[in-house]
Amino acid sequence: MTNAIWIRDLGAFSVQVAALVFAGAAVAFLCRLQQPRAMLLFWRLLLFVCLALPFCQPWHASGAPPNPHVTVLTASAMPVAAAATVPTSAPPSRSSGEVLILLLIAGAAVRAAWLAMGALAIRRLRRGAAPLAPMPPGIREAQLRVGARGDILVSDRATGPMTFGLFRPVVLLPADVGEMAPHIQEAIAYHELIHVRRRDWINELFEEGVRTILWFHPAVWWLIGRIRLSREQVVDEAVIRFTQSRERYVDALLVVALRKSPMTLAPAPTFLRRSLLKARVLHIMQESTMTTYRLIASLTTSAIVVGLAAVFAVRSFPLQAQSRAAADTGAPVQVAKGGEHLLHGSLPEYPARAIEQRVEGDVLLDLAIDDRGEVADARVSSGPDELRRASLESVLQWHYAPTAVSNRSTQVTLRFHLPPPGAESGVKWALDGTSAKFVTPDGRTFQLRNNGELATEPEGTELSSERIEHMMAEMRGAIASPETSAAEKEVLANKYADVEKMLILRRLQDVEVAGKDTGIAVRSPRFKLEPEAEGPLRLAQIRTERVADEWAAEILARTGLKIGDTVSEEQIKQVRAAAASVDEHVRVEFGRDERGVVLTFITR
Repeated sequence: MTNAIWIRDLGAFSVQVAALVFAGAAVAFLCRLQQPRAMLLFWRLLLFVCLALPFCQPWHASGAPPNPHVTVLTASAMPVAAAATVPTSAPPSRSSGEVLILLLIAGAAVRAAWLAMGALAIRRLRRGAAPLAPMPPGIREAQLRVGARGDILVSDRATGPMTFGLFRPVVLLPADVGEMAPHIQEAIAYHELIHVRRRDWINELFEEGVRTILWFHPAVWWLIGRIRLSREQVVDEAVIRFTQSRERYVDALLVVALRKSPMTLAPAPTFLRRSLLKARVLHIMQESTMTTYRLIASLTTSAIVVGLAAVFAVRSFPLQAQSRAAADTGAPVQVAKGGEHLLHGSLPEYPARAIEQRVEGDVLLDLAIDDRGEVADARVSSGPDELRRASLESVLQWHYAPTAVSNRSTQVTLRFHLPPPGAESGVKWALDGTSAKFVTPDGRTFQLRNNGELATEPEGTELSSERIEHMMAEMRGAIASPETSAAEKEVLANKYADVEKMLILRRLQDVEVAGKDTGIAVRSPRFKLEPEAEGPLRLAQIRTERVADEWAAEILARTGLKIGDTVSEEQIKQVRAAAASVDEHVRVEFGRDERGVVLTFITR
């Protein structure tokens, strides 16, 4: 996805998370959820739902699906020519989206560095710690009653009691633990050993990882704070059940809180977080309880409210997904990504030097689009050096639909695939009087005659739309070549217009085919408005070729023409004038089929 889509999706996801956390906090307050185990379960489920949001909702496509009648920038074959010189331009300055992405990455990197420093601090503490000996009776009894296995170590560098380790859990105590009162030693031991039994260190690491990725989101920080408070309250209740004394446990909390110890960087459960002390003491002294019925009703109500909030957030702030890349048509050069809403533009010619060196691959370009939808600047982000210049020259001529492109920057991927052996030379052309003759590598000859017919030699050869496109591409190259004389360019330009019209008629299935076995002749009859015997001509179909649907709708709205209306010469003039006023590149073509008039909008 492009940077703009990433930023938009990140903003939508942030709003979705904020809505869910706000709804969860509100319903928890209104339902007066106070039971620590229930609160811990609720907050954890809320965090899980927030993290699962991107994977549990449909992603709306940011680009319109390709029009089946449009053949934009992909052909069955491309002419091979040397890359033209491209005027160099200074690379565009970083956009606000790029700066924001860099800031987000930098913030996550700082948080990750903080975690790494904490892990190193834990490692140093463990290496410098020693077993607690002799072990006080209260701590030995706590080990037996809790049933948790872990090494109990002491260190003069420990800032307070803490627990860490998965396979070999460690309870690390400060060096002065032997000088504390027995009931304080007992409370600390029970608290830390219960953390070991619950394996809370894994939860701590997971929560720190979430905060590292979503460091910028205050709702995530608040939610993880609620989870940790509920977890400490659950452990507090378990300690009180073992010690049978609320007052002595609160006294232990206050004694540890009054100790002067610096802040630790260790990401591990500790006996005391000063920010949670007041809430923990209040909960211990309140002795509040909830009936089972009230607890089930509150949790059910909370789940329903959070579910409704999730649906509302997803529908109001949907995530966007970039449209899928164009299907592989087998053409040597294709637009793999970034062709959505493209009105017109040509594919780059495959550089002859790249073909000689057998170079192929993807070229990624960053485009800056102005208010008119035209590419104002472009730069190559990655890709083979032999293909970059031709790609840059091509995309600088592209024109997007300004009403459909909401972002002023996008990324385009041009895919270069070496043509099959024998196809490198393309279609050869030659002038015979005022006629143009094309010879393909397989020996087939196509001739554009003076009377406007495009015939094949030998007779019976099928003339496909792809072959006509190939010839048109070769004619464009010949017209632009400095080796072509002015007279030849004039002839080719006139013939090119006829061939282009034939291609349109072929796509509209409005062609005359003479003889199935004796040859093929594709003619370009002039469209006439003489009414036939069955009545006046009426508009039967409207098609577009590389023209945005909203542009076609705007042109028709200005003229008032719609399906079923009678087509007159005056209406044709009005449609063409309206098309020119919408965009100078839009051309109008009228054709006929068995149902009536076919109106086609096409870009030049």
